[in-house]
Amino acid sequence: MLSRNEEVYRLGAENDRLTRKSKVFWFDVIKDNNDSIHFYTGLLNLSLFIWVVDMVRDNVMVCHAHLSVEDHVLVVFMKLRLGLLYEDFANRFGLELTIVSNVYRLWLPVLSKYMRALIVWPDRNSIKKHIPVCFRRKYRDCICIIDGSEIFIERPSNLTSRAII
Repeated sequence: MLSRNEEVYRLGAENDRLTRKSKVFWFDVIKDNNDSIHFYTGLLNLSLFIWVVDMVRDNVMVCHAHLSVEDHVLVVFMKLRLGLLYEDFANRFGLELTIVSNVYRLWLPVLSKYMRALIVWPDRNSIKKHIPVCFRRKYRDCICIIDGSEIFIERPSNLTSRAII
């Protein structure tokens, strides 16, 4: 049987090990810096981020008890903005890959549903009126330019598992 001092030392060492393994990056790290919020999420400031969080807060379940709702939304915006791999998120937030995947998979449709209304498509006359002259000469019938962003997805290395998806 271990003495009290040995038990305290063992528990302290285990606590240190678990703390180091826990999340090292979360919303509280960037919330006081609008430049960081803009870099990681694409949103201009903390107020806008909080507005988005408040809009979707009650419409999806929290995937992991140690992550706040803000952290869940941060993961989705960082994935969209920076295109980081799930492994990177797992290391940053101290989570398992499956949890990161679940966060993204569950929150993305909810955010899409609420953010879709924020996209405004101008009418044809307004677009033609504001097209630069040099562009208007060559492409007078152009209404929009579609820019496709590429987001890499992680796939199982096992081909059978891949076929199931």
